Amino acid sequence: MKYHMFLEIWHKQFENKKLRRIDKIFKHMSKFIGTRAADQCRSHHQKMEKKYLSFYGILVSQRMIHFKTHSNEPVLDYIDGLNIKLEHKVAIIPVQNLTAHHA
Repeated sequence: MKYHMFLEIWHKQFENKKLRRIDKIFKHMSKFIGTRAADQCRSHHQKMEKKYLSFYGILVSQRMIHFKTHSNEPVLDYIDGLNIKLEHKVAIIPVQNLTAHHA
């Protein structure tokens, strides 16, 4: 769940691979998750990208696993309940990505 929430909160950096390197996003992910090193987080994310083919594919699968929907509303409610301050709204998944990964 922490991996999923991190992706939702920091989606802007994951939508652009160059930003990942500039922001050293996996170091941030490591601190957020708390039990994994940055290289372990990067490796896990690479495996997820390979399995789900895209960042949006990962989000669709994680939302379906945790919330049984691809909507961002339950995600926003969950994050609000954790009292996490969002710098950006959570990702809005483009419709073409929903149909490709929803099956």
